[in-house]
Amino acid sequence: MPAPTRLVVLDLDGTVLVGDEPVRAYLAALLRRAPLPGAEAVLESYLARGGSEPDAYAAVARIAERAGVPAADRQAAYAESRAALHAGAVAAHAAEGLAAALDRRPAGVVVALVTNAPVEGAAPLLERVGLAGRLDRVVGDAGKPAGMPEVLQGLLAETGVGAERLLAAGDVWANDLAAAAALGGTTVLIDRHGHAEGAPDLRGPSLAALLPALEEWWTRP
Repeated sequence: MPAPTRLVVLDLDGTVLVGDEPVRAYLAALLRRAPLPGAEAVLESYLARGGSEPDAYAAVARIAERAGVPAADRQAAYAESRAALHAGAVAAHAAEGLAAALDRRPAGVVVALVTNAPVEGAAPLLERVGLAGRLDRVVGDAGKPAGMPEVLQGLLAETGVGAERLLAAGDVWANDLAAAAALGGTTVLIDRHGHAEGAPDLRGPSLAALLPALEEWWTRP
């Protein structure tokens, strides 16, 4: 097996995994625990136009927090929604063309999935969306943004790849990309709503739209 030459770090929700049903499932799990008047309309507005929160999950969590839902209940609702996603009860799919792009990547390109979500029990989800066997590392409960520098340093040390050959892609600058930028890596921002967050090297509305640029990056001499 060839030695690693490049490291690609991908976020999960909103980057690799697309579709809004998982976050709707999170809100539904919260609503089973507490009434949240108007929450569904607020979420749909966020999904259509974005907002001040980093992502839709944070927007839903803030709604619940402001309504007085205890942190333990918020976490239980999130865990319930992820278990349903892993089990196939919630619809989701991978970014279009990603599986084929991963199959075309040169030997030596290591691809890691790094997410704040739990990955225990996620194997059926990765199988369902066509990514089983196509990811070299899967890191869950990453604790982004605070935990991202340590995760990246660990992956770089494990692979022996220099930070100049690191590429990170995600949909939240602070969570997914800031640490990679600080190391001198290449950053790719999924900017669904065109909010011009951060200072990425590449920006686009979806991972699917940016796959040609990613493939060009990992095939450079």
